[in-house]
Amino acid sequence: MAVKKKEETAVKDSSKKEALMDLLSTLQEDAKKTYGISNVGFLGKMKDKQVTFLPTGSLVLDTLLGGGVAKGRIIEFFGPESSGKTSMAVLALGKEQERGGSVAFLDIEHAASPSFMEVLGVNIDELLFLQPSSAKDTFQSLLKIVRSGTISMVVVDSVSAMTEGVADEDLVKDSVGKLARNMSKNMPVLAEACSNNDCTVIFINQTREKIGVMFGDPTTTSGGNALKFYATQRVRVNKKSPIKDSEGSIIGTEVGLKIEKNKAAMPGGIGSTLLSYSSGIDTVGEVYLLGVQFGVIGKNGNTFFAKVDLTKEQQAKIKNCQYDESTHQLKLAVGEGRTRTKLAEDNEVFNVVSQEVMRILEEKQEEFKAKDKSVVQLKEDK
Repeated sequence: MAVKKKEETAVKDSSKKEALMDLLSTLQEDAKKTYGISNVGFLGKMKDKQVTFLPTGSLVLDTLLGGGVAKGRIIEFFGPESSGKTSMAVLALGKEQERGGSVAFLDIEHAASPSFMEVLGVNIDELLFLQPSSAKDTFQSLLKIVRSGTISMVVVDSVSAMTEGVADEDLVKDSVGKLARNMSKNMPVLAEACSNNDCTVIFINQTREKIGVMFGDPTTTSGGNALKFYATQRVRVNKKSPIKDSEGSIIGTEVGLKIEKNKAAMPGGIGSTLLSYSSGIDTVGEVYLLGVQFGVIGKNGNTFFAKVDLTKEQQAKIKNCQYDESTHQLKLAVGEGRTRTKLAEDNEVFNVVSQEVMRILEEKQEEFKAKDKSVVQLKEDK
């Protein structure tokens, strides 16, 4: 009886699988007829649907996002004015150009600074630059750019400036509602276009105060809720303490980062980075902070060391630093300040420490991908 029951179950399961494959074939044919492409299949076997991360130019932000901004997705950087939102987005454009990608910048605010873009690593001679005057013009241009398949990353600055240019108070209220309707109408179309053409679109948005809110978060963003829903990643950017030189002049700012939403990796990460107005992101500071966080940089008493595996060739290149082969510890300096100075001034030491930090960061990304695949496999097994 038990054997017969097993055979009946096997036959039943086989019939279900055949029916499932027939359904898959039908859905694929329908998709090709309707859209011209087949975007139907088993997710674990669709390699083009796996999330790919693009580096932002900030190691801290890349770590918080799980590897960078998601390729072919909608991203939102939001926060108060002068908090560093545009700077972080433009930094990502420069990094994408380094990878060989073509990028675009939609300056709706009419406030872009070409010289500061160059400081942040953007080649402005190869930057596609537009200044649309309304939400309608913005989405028309944006969809053309994304659907062209020639641009891999676009920054839209900003959602708050996409309202129609009106001065009358009643018309302004109507314009705000019109923007929310425009966003709701265009976001689904844009999300599909981004996915099909592997184009990442970063929206910059301003926070504003809610009226009459006594409890909870008193801030909200422009454009309604559509962008919140369709964004794969949402990064809250806050201005923290200013950076001053020895004479007391402000030369930069500490930028606070919080991952409010992340459908590509773990959300909720909080961190900060240093932004110099003359040289961009403080890469040395980021490597130091992440080195401490990952255990690459430690200390015995007040003496700082880096735990790295060095080849004989690397040891020969590094001068004025003792390396203990038994413990794999490279002595850096006494005190945090001198350690940061050592990383900034000694390229060989900085390279070996940053390489170890990047190796650990890549391992963490692979661990997340493995967990993600195991969850998919578990669901399929069920």
